[in-house]
Amino acid sequence: AQELPKDTIQATYTQAAYIKEAQMLYGFDGREIRKVAFAKGFDENIVPTSLSRLENLIAIFNKATHLLQEKRGQIITTAALEIGKVPMQTDMEISELITLLRFYPKSLQDLCDTHAHTSFMPKGRGLVIGSAHSHLSISFAPVLASLACGDQVVFKPSSLVISSSYMVCECLWEAGIPRDMLC
Repeated sequence: AQELPKDTIQATYTQAAYIKEAQMLYGFDGREIRKVAFAKGFDENIVPTSLSRLENLIAIFNKATHLLQEKRGQIITTAALEIGKVPMQTDMEISELITLLRFYPKSLQDLCDTHAHTSFMPKGRGLVIGSAHSHLSISFAPVLASLACGDQVVFKPSSLVISSSYMVCECLWEAGIPRDMLC
């Protein structure tokens, strides 16, 4: 197994009031792969809003739903070109993603309505490693669940479906998910 380097680089970003660490990752052959940044904490004041955290989540996930519907054809075409997925299969996966984008906020709303003293405390960050099989619905389900709970997600899609996975990430970023929450 490869041992990751222990050295980290500190960098301060002017848009946020917190520091991120960047760590260099190397492949098994010793070549540099990329630098990965991890947020030490999420500052909700970065995006000022008069909405509650749950109302903000509902608005962001609703916008992501509309963006996925708009880009559905492009995502289907890209998945077909990447790994030869049948358009109907990718279409069903996008539908599942849209269902999850509606389900998670609704479930959290129901939880708050049922238990008035419910509070949301993010647990930190999670790593999701995607697969090429059902790369949208199965890979993005834990991504969306973590984001709904306020946790940062480091998402590593399968190398076979990078472009179509990136298109879904673009929809989430455009909808309002901060890039330091979905890396």
